[in-house]
Amino acid sequence: MQQLLDTENDAAALYNLFASTQNSTRQMIRERLYQPSQRLYSEEFINSTRLDPSTTANIDYNAGLATPPISNSAEVTPDSANIGVASTGSSTTDISLLLDGLPQTAFIWTGSQVELVFTFNTPQIINRVTISLPAHQGISLVEFTSTPDGVLKEDLAADLPPENLSIDGSAGKYSGDWIADFDPRSIQQLRIVLADFVGNLSMTIRDVSFFQRTFSNSGMAQSLEITAPAGTVLFTADQHYAANLTSISHQISTDGVHYTGIVPGQQIDVGTGGFWYRAAMQRLDGNFGQAAGPLTMPGQDPSINSGTTIANITTVDMGNGVLQRSINLTAASGTITLNETPLGGTLVVYQGTVVLQPSGYSVSGNTITFPLALSGITLSYQTSSYPTSRSPKSISGRAARTAAGIAGFCSPSFMWIGLDVNNSSHQIVSTQGNPRWVAHL
Repeated sequence: MQQLLDTENDAAALYNLFASTQNSTRQMIRERLYQPSQRLYSEEFINSTRLDPSTTANIDYNAGLATPPISNSAEVTPDSANIGVASTGSSTTDISLLLDGLPQTAFIWTGSQVELVFTFNTPQIINRVTISLPAHQGISLVEFTSTPDGVLKEDLAADLPPENLSIDGSAGKYSGDWIADFDPRSIQQLRIVLADFVGNLSMTIRDVSFFQRTFSNSGMAQSLEITAPAGTVLFTADQHYAANLTSISHQISTDGVHYTGIVPGQQIDVGTGGFWYRAAMQRLDGNFGQAAGPLTMPGQDPSINSGTTIANITTVDMGNGVLQRSINLTAASGTITLNETPLGGTLVVYQGTVVLQPSGYSVSGNTITFPLALSGITLSYQTSSYPTSRSPKSISGRAARTAAGIAGFCSPSFMWIGLDVNNSSHQIVSTQGNPRWVAHL
């Protein structure tokens, strides 16, 4: 028995050694690829050797992403995987191999396009999907969508940076993985359509993994002193946040003590004696709870007429992710804004027990306008009960428990920051005639 335990321990040590060697090799490849060139000056900033020890942010070098610290990362396995109707070709191995988590197995598709459909029997909150590939094959992402209920369709690709539309090495910082981070979604079914664009007519995929990642509500990335460039520069950033729900603030200092706030697109003078950079990321937890009501209350938004008075709001869970709302208004006039979008064809407006004719109101998106002051108005409609956090309106109006529950899955992030230099101190010329300093993750 002891010999078996010793063998197991030796195997674990060898596995860890292999993983460490693999990570070191990946980092060497990345640093080699991001060496300065005639068009681009790359500063070794977002790197463990260039970060101040006070940094609390999580730096994911494989994804090229900085976020607040990760509280928990749980992998969620779909209940089924199927080949969709948009596929062209045939498989030589079973699609279930995509979910076995084994590096020695793979799903092989012979053809120009394949649609992968993953289904969860119970909707799950997902905010990261990874695809593990054995090699770079020239595959592009045609479609990346999800649905929480089979009715609402959401385009996840819209949240991704342009390089993620190509399933190649640059999308995963040459780690061998395609990594997609997006705002949290409640997902019942997810579709991925991949196409071969180099004429191989064969695609090999080892695994597709789904993750629920929760984050702390704040994090900070602090650089050590940056000695180049100098003079007047234009600050740029590739970042992502949801207005009123998450935020990112950028700061710069020329003495390492006193910091000044800056914003992307701003010209700043960094002097000639070096400078320090800091990014602070924060999740505004209080706004998630405030956004749980289906209707923007008078006085909370200048577009709401104070003549509108709410009597009561009732909600009935219809099942399958659909809620039936009834909003009773004692008085209604002007514009009323819903913090959720009614499902198509379900909105009905009553005055008393009589359906109000369309001439008595107008609807545009999630706003309802009453040209005349009316009393005894009821708004009845159906809406999806599953939350997203793409914008304040898209998370507003869901049940309070789901709005508050999704907060921990939301996180601001940034992928790189850059300084476009207006002088030629580095004697490097870009396509615009100016050198460019970029801090890569």
